[in-house]
Amino acid sequence: MIRVSGSVVINRPLDTVFGFLSDFANAPKWQKGVVEVRGADGPTRLGTTIQETVRLLGRRIETECRVVAFEPPRRMAFEASAAAIGYRSEFELKPAAGGTLVEMRGEANLKGWWRLFELLAGAEARQEVHGELNRIKTVLEADGRTPSPAGMATLATLMMIGLCLPTLAHGQAMARNTSGDKEAKISNAMSAAPASLAARAAVMDWPVKDGEHPVQLRPGTNGYTCFPDMPATQGNDPMCIDQAWMSWMDAYIAHRAPNNGFGIGYMTAPGGAAGSNTDPYAEKPTAKNEWGFDGPHIMIVLPDARLLAGLPTKRPAGGGPWVMYGGTPYAHVMIPVSDAKQR
Repeated sequence: MIRVSGSVVINRPLDTVFGFLSDFANAPKWQKGVVEVRGADGPTRLGTTIQETVRLLGRRIETECRVVAFEPPRRMAFEASAAAIGYRSEFELKPAAGGTLVEMRGEANLKGWWRLFELLAGAEARQEVHGELNRIKTVLEADGRTPSPAGMATLATLMMIGLCLPTLAHGQAMARNTSGDKEAKISNAMSAAPASLAARAAVMDWPVKDGEHPVQLRPGTNGYTCFPDMPATQGNDPMCIDQAWMSWMDAYIAHRAPNNGFGIGYMTAPGGAAGSNTDPYAEKPTAKNEWGFDGPHIMIVLPDARLLAGLPTKRPAGGGPWVMYGGTPYAHVMIPVSDAKQR
């Protein structure tokens, strides 16, 4: 289970703050990822149920949210569920010097194979919640303004950020790096992963010749290693990978079976590249190697191939996770994070 909490003092009256937070029609203004809210026409009360359409892994996901505690203007709690996650969020408001103290608590249970993301999602959510509370404070205290879509996120939104939308942290899209400039390569390499992760990762450059070792451009402290755009591919495909993925890459380069652990790799920079879905060593399309374009994505390598059972082995037409290189020692999960198309 993932638990998060945070608090902030907002320089606005108790009734004003509670009124805004309890009006579900405002959700798209202050919840990242919320596209549409239905059923929020009347006043909110205990038992009110609304439906939200949320952007998740580049797809529209339907969730149902129900108010399970409603004590104006002090306390409100709601529960929601979707295919990947069930969660509960609670807001408690108290008078405070200068306005209203808002305390937020939440807990979430990831479902099915999404449980593999629990450590990552929990860390991202706990890091994000305080910044988001400060954001809603800033927006609500601005006279005559309402929160923008970049306002505070509830637990559902934080889980989506931690699980599925790391590209939100990248800032401006990075141009493909084709120069030999060290700083340009570092910048391009860092665009592959969430900014908070890439900032502490080591950065390596690809070898100039086959058989040579990568060259370190910058040391790191968090166990991740980022590489700039691969010079041999068409597209923009930098990556940031953890130690399990580095071991996988060593085995791949040596043409031997990897001794996999659980690993997470990021290739979420704008762009992508083409390749085979079935042949790890294919260099061009054939009639049988399912050559195609892969946009920004997260990669998961697992210690036991049996954990991949039940996932599709072809790129799903409607998006969503699948197993690349299925049936080979290099099989891993691919998780698209946007609707990026080849440009």
